[in-house]
Amino acid sequence: MDYDLLVLGSGSAAFAAAIEGRSLGASVAMAERGTLGGTCVNVGCVPSKALLAAAEVAAQARSHPFAGIETALGHVDLARLVDQKNQLIADLRQAKYADVAAAHGIDLLQGNASFLDERALAVDGRHLAVRAVVVATGAERQSRTSRACAGSIT
Repeated sequence: MDYDLLVLGSGSAAFAAAIEGRSLGASVAMAERGTLGGTCVNVGCVPSKALLAAAEVAAQARSHPFAGIETALGHVDLARLVDQKNQLIADLRQAKYADVAAAHGIDLLQGNASFLDERALAVDGRHLAVRAVVVATGAERQSRTSRACAGSIT
């Protein structure tokens, strides 16, 4: 066996499964075909809240309910805001995902995973023998993955 556990996906549910596997003494790898981390860090909570916080500051600078306080909103440089948001995401992806995986001894495999049979998968052509697989690819991708692999899982 190459791994006791292969986790497909790299979001919060995938990390919870991988860390639990390691805590039980299993050899664990995670396969991710896209960007490390899940929806929250990459396109969900983190980026949206960063931009919403900036918008709130701009709105408060433009208008507030306090008499006697003058404020002014200068030019909003959207490109700089987006760059700052992207840097925050990159920093979190490293600290909360890549570094956590390394600290727990979880191998990160970049690439598309496909089932060869119930105990073997290929990750971008690399064949892996595994004892167990957890599919934690998110609701949208999981439904596509489930349909594609339904005939392979027994």
